[in-house]
Amino acid sequence: MIKLFASDLDGTLLKNNQPDKVIYETIEQVLNGNKIFVIATGRLMFKEHVELMKFDQYEIFTICLNGALVLNSDRKELYRKEVDITFLKMLFNRFPEIPFEFITSDKILIRQSKEIFVNHVRENDLRNSKLQGNSLNAFLENCLFNIGSDEIVKSGVLKINGHIKDLEKLNKFKLFLNDNSDLITNSPYEENHFFELTDRLVSKGNALIELIDQLGIAEDEVAVYGDGPNDVDMLRKFKYSFAPENASENEKKVATDVVESCDKYGVPKHIKRFLNDK
Repeated sequence: MIKLFASDLDGTLLKNNQPDKVIYETIEQVLNGNKIFVIATGRLMFKEHVELMKFDQYEIFTICLNGALVLNSDRKELYRKEVDITFLKMLFNRFPEIPFEFITSDKILIRQSKEIFVNHVRENDLRNSKLQGNSLNAFLENCLFNIGSDEIVKSGVLKINGHIKDLEKLNKFKLFLNDNSDLITNSPYEENHFFELTDRLVSKGNALIELIDQLGIAEDEVAVYGDGPNDVDMLRKFKYSFAPENASENEKKVATDVVESCDKYGVPKHIKRFLNDK
């Protein structure tokens, strides 16, 4: 019997990347059935983000930053895995000019000025498309600029986001990551020269295993859903794993089965089917 449902957000649970009535009803049905619901996302999920999506109204767990942080409904940290300090210092020395985003549990630290960072975001088609108008303003409210390296090191960095447009620098950075694969892993939600760096042991799958160990739930009592590269480890680790039809071929091959696309509410429908088949 499935006791816990864990789902990625964008491209999986959500239609148009925003929760709506169908999503809320699905979460309510899970909780009313005395089951556990877990969001597993690469998103930041700061307090204001959770409130904006109205997820704060439910007693659910959150795996965020690709698995670097696990929170309960009261935002109590159940698990965290920070980026190695040695790697941070090497990154500062080797690529000082790149405006990386150093993400902690409650803020984003950036070494460069606000002007330099905004111009950098606009260089990348993917970032620029997602950070327009109010979205960009809301994102910038969580950022602190002109932060020194020493302060960043002391802040408990959980994840590093960034992109590199220059191909020569991009190739050098990829070699740098490969040389330090014993310290760091890259799990971007989408390619396009974008990086999402965490400690090498961080993944949604590992974070979920940590959570169910704390909750006393067996791995075969868990159903997981995901569509992107940062979901592969979670899909691979659990017996009951599902990818929506809109997922890439690799994710669909790794998953146990494929459900309808997120545009057709495939994941909510599948979760309700589990609940009705109890």
